[in-house]
Amino acid sequence: TGELYLWDVAACELLESRKGHEGAVWAIVHTVDGKGIITVSSDKKAKFWSYEVVSEGTHKRLSIRETRILELPEEALCCAVSPDGKFVLIGMLDNTVGVYFFDTLKFFISLYGHSLPVTCVTVSPNSKLAVTGSADKSIKIWGLDFGNCHKSFHAHDDVVSAVLFSPSEEILVWSAGRDGKIKQWDAQKLCCVQ
Repeated sequence: TGELYLWDVAACELLESRKGHEGAVWAIVHTVDGKGIITVSSDKKAKFWSYEVVSEGTHKRLSIRETRILELPEEALCCAVSPDGKFVLIGMLDNTVGVYFFDTLKFFISLYGHSLPVTCVTVSPNSKLAVTGSADKSIKIWGLDFGNCHKSFHAHDDVVSAVLFSPSEEILVWSAGRDGKIKQWDAQKLCCVQ
């Protein structure tokens, strides 16, 4: 439906609901500075939102304000921001990941090689590598300098639903699939650890 809901989890209270997109919202990620979020949608848009405090009489509450829109060539399914704040990566229905400069939203490179849509993406703590997961059951490890694919693995027996770099290790990656399995990968040795 494109609706966004802002919740106060501690109070179990809905603070705000708003129409954010014209299509389904597939992913929400925080900006690196923690002062906002990015949403991506089937409406071929990535929207950037800032947190702000609004006054309602004597009460103040948290809200979000749309600050920028990135028009995309295809429906978006997933999103990640590089820890150094330089790039935003958006996985799309056309089996690619668009890498854009975060500050200008200018296109940088495309990560292409999956045979089905990219369902998840993550960036290494040092912002040098990206890992993508796909409906084609594979994960791919990419260099973010030139967009070259370092390695491709047949990772799962069904769609790859999540990928995540270990926050303390720049080489360890986790993947989860709809096959019910969780696997650990070494992005430096380019192999499955467990």
